[in-house]
Parts: sequence; C-alpha cells; structure tokens
Amino acid sequence: MRPSARGVLLSSEAVVVERGVEHELEPAYVKVAYLTTAGHLLISTPLLVVALGITHLYAPITDTQKYVLWGVLIAKLLFNVIKGYYWPILAYRHARYLVDDDGVQIRSGVLTRIVTSIPRSRVQHVDLAQGVWERRYGLATLVIHTAASANPETSLRGVSRDTAEAIRNYLMPQASDDAV
Repeated sequence: MRPSARGVLLSSEAVVVERGVEHELEPAYVKVAYLTTAGHLLISTPLLVVALGITHLYAPITDTQKYVLWGVLIAKLLFNVIKGYYWPILAYRHARYLVDDDGVQIRSGVLTRIVTSIPRSRVQHVDLAQGVWERRYGLATLVIHTAASANPETSLRGVSRDTAEAIRNYLMPQASDDAV
C-alpha cells in the first residue's frame, strides 16, 4: 500500500497512523505491566520464603544472620512492590513511537532514554507476540528484526494488536522494494 497525503495507511482494516506524529502506547500497557509484575511476585516470593525457611532450619548461622536474611527478603519484596507500581507508569510516560515514510522510530527509557530508528530498508522480518495479559487487553508486542549487527532485534510493547499488525504489514518489504 502507498502512503496517503495525510497519514500512512498501514493495512486494509483502515488503521491510520499519522506520518511524522509521535504516538503514545495504549493505556492498558500499565495494567498489563501490573499483572505481569504480580505474577512474578507470586512465583518468586514463595520460593524465597521457602529458601529462607530451609536456611533458618538447617544452616549453621546465628540468629543475627537469620534476622538479616529475613530483613533482606522483606526489603526486596517492598522494593519489588514499589517498583512494580511506579515503574510501569514512568515507562508508559516516556515511551513513544513514530511511523513515517522512512520506517519507524521508537523512544523509550526512564533513567536512560533510548531512541531507536529503524529504516524500512533494514527490516528483515517482523514478529507479533502476545502474552496472556496482552491478549486479554488487546495489546501486542511488535518485534522488528533488522540487518544490524549490534542490535538486530527491537521490540515495541504496548500497542493494540490492530496497530501492531498494521505497522508489521507496512514495514515488511514489498516485492517492489526488494533489491535482489
């Protein structure tokens, strides 16, 4: 498909992404991040508690060392809960993507800001991935594989499935784009 004058028509479903305009991620990205973090906590916390319980029962350590280990566990859990709540919000605020005639540009990062520009001519193939929570909320992760040697794979998380499919279809080389 060819770009229109106002926007880039990315698929037959008429998903239009305006050319040269930065777009935010879907707000459901934060919910998915919360649920993913909760899942990680539900798996890792019992394992840590069991490991510390076994250490408490069988390891030849002093009571002071046992209290320190339990304190570290509690501190880690508090850190994970706080990080799991605030980090997705910050990541959402700082993530943007832009689609234009040349390709796609992805901005991300909270502490370290990263801008990744991917020209259409360097795209080798594009994958769409959906985790359990992404499927539930209609989101997808667009994984773009390029001919770069340093970082051949770039991901765009938190876009709707329709938008991800449309961007995938737009980025994939067409027969007329093929140099060989």
